[in-house]
Amino acid sequence: MFDVSLVAGLDRSVTGLLKAPAELATPAQTRAALRAIQAAQDELDAVKATHLANLETTGGFEEDEASSLSMWVRRELRLPAGEARALVAAANTVKVLPLVWPVGGGRTDPTGSCQGVHFRASAHQRQTG
Repeated sequence: MFDVSLVAGLDRSVTGLLKAPAELATPAQTRAALRAIQAAQDELDAVKATHLANLETTGGFEEDEASSLSMWVRRELRLPAGEARALVAAANTVKVLPLVWPVGGGRTDPTGSCQGVHFRASAHQRQTG
């Protein structure tokens, strides 16, 4: 069973960071915060890819009257279709090859899937697209 409270906890954490006065941070705190934010963004890309792959597999996008996952992603997530395809492809790769450059020295969760895989392709697309 999926624990939806985890999503609410994520929202609270991000809201807290948005409200934190960044201008009061020392340069060392700022560098540490930026590293942590990037690491979290990499891990969130992995989670997003997994959920997009699930939405594609289940056809859940049709419940929002979208004819395709790409249409749903463009409308609901405001992402380019190419980025959605890259994330879904990455998630499918993770399912097939569970030890593709995981963060934390190759740890997997109890289901055998990778945790915190870096999706460099999607990060590159955000920077160039």
